[in-house]
Amino acid sequence: MEIVNMTKELIPQIAQIEAQSIPQPWSESDFEFELTNKFAINLVCVENQQVIGFLCAHNVYGQCNINSIATHPDHRNEGIATKLLSELINRVKDLSDAQITLEVRLQNKPAISFYEKQGFVVQGTRANFYKNPTDDALLYTLKI
Repeated sequence: MEIVNMTKELIPQIAQIEAQSIPQPWSESDFEFELTNKFAINLVCVENQQVIGFLCAHNVYGQCNINSIATHPDHRNEGIATKLLSELINRVKDLSDAQITLEVRLQNKPAISFYEKQGFVVQGTRANFYKNPTDDALLYTLKI
């Protein structure tokens, strides 16, 4: 298992994992756009040439926001998301006042548990942030 930067060739597998993981997934073209974004950090966990997890974030001068993180359903609870998050932290930790933020569905208890175990702290909520189904978002921050 290794963490690599996202490439166009990996996007179909990434988009498939995204579609299996969230109600309103990004399209392949959304992921392709991220390859051109100078603020994007796009990490992929691969094993035997198969994508088993990914993380997409934007980092603007130490203010890093996770846009999407997911693990293939067959590989959940194997520490893949932790490895991806650790790599993201390594890439932004040397910036002064670095922090990582994210939104998570209020009803996504497994994700909330994961983020809190990683040291993220709730900073607030956004009412009706998510659609299909409608749900509030919890705003989390991790100071590095």
